[in-house]
Amino acid sequence: ARAGVGGGNWGAGVWSEGGGAIVNDGRGAGHQNRGGQVARLPAAERRAALAGVRTLAHGRGDPPAVTFAARAPARLEANPELQAALTQGRAAVLDDGVQIWLGEPIAIKAPTAARLDRYEASNLLIIGGDEDQAFGLLTAAVLSVAAQRDPAQAQFLVGDFSRPTSRYFGLFGRLNLPHRILLLNARQLRGPDPAAPAAGASSSPAPGRTSRFDFPTPAVNAPPSSATPLDRLEALITERWAQMDAGVVPDGPAIYLVLAGLHAWRDLRPVDFKPSPAAEQALRIAARGPEVGVHVIAWADSYTTLEQSFKRGSLAHFDHRAILRVSEPESNNLLGSPLAARLPDGRALYRFEGAAQGVIEKFKPYVVPEATALTALVAQIRDAMRV
Repeated sequence: ARAGVGGGNWGAGVWSEGGGAIVNDGRGAGHQNRGGQVARLPAAERRAALAGVRTLAHGRGDPPAVTFAARAPARLEANPELQAALTQGRAAVLDDGVQIWLGEPIAIKAPTAARLDRYEASNLLIIGGDEDQAFGLLTAAVLSVAAQRDPAQAQFLVGDFSRPTSRYFGLFGRLNLPHRILLLNARQLRGPDPAAPAAGASSSPAPGRTSRFDFPTPAVNAPPSSATPLDRLEALITERWAQMDAGVVPDGPAIYLVLAGLHAWRDLRPVDFKPSPAAEQALRIAARGPEVGVHVIAWADSYTTLEQSFKRGSLAHFDHRAILRVSEPESNNLLGSPLAARLPDGRALYRFEGAAQGVIEKFKPYVVPEATALTALVAQIRDAMRV
């Protein structure tokens, strides 16, 4: 009785009537006990009552029951909120925010998500050395945006620093999304980005791929032809801020700068013990971009990478953080606790700096969808966007 109702509450132990029960909604306090009688229905009446309950449930359209399988990988394509967004397609009523679905929650709640809005530090940082989990989260981020935004409302600039031997090399270029995706390696990010295709090159990019020459160019004070893609992006941010300062809401699509593997981007390495020009530029984009619709989604293998590449305080530009398993000292630096060092396989932590202090959510990060599932999901996105 005490185990079922509460310590010191013997009510259930002294109940003598058959079919009787105690209901207690006072945290086990004895004076909150309420007695009741369990109804016993004949078999025919019980079947009829159950049939009525099933009919009622079917008519209400309740979502299907969810079974949590601890060892099963989390699948983005099974996300009910993603599927709801795809059902609405272009007819959805949109605000400035977009949900980046990260994985399945351990608690009984909606899928774990980071909401990127137009406000300072609205960027997402993924930290941890597990490449499979990191690319699962990066892929989920790109597909989440594509499922919620018309191709005219969102574009992607992807810096892919993975090695050619990696199983994920060129993954973003194979997505075949209807949205513009500018896929660049470290050399292309470092070099000039001409305003027109090279001689003999097609001006019409393949589906899901955008020629890197199609990236939005500022209408005023356009950068020189020798400017890098990030120079052009920074110039666009400056132009949009000029519009903001003039009291005009900046137009144009939201742009998502996806940096897949900061630890492999050699241009970020310090110069004479100071942040490199590339590191300073990346931080400026992260600092000034979100309020005018330019967000950074980045992955680094460790906190040490961030500390060595960027100046102190760089984490402040990332309100949303997905932490994979890291060492205990790094977990203490990132979260103020060793929780991330104690994560089992297939688990991650999500921290939103705008939430109450100490609120950390554990979740199962989405894996990169298998080829068949990925093809089907992209087809759903294209159909939802009527492409």
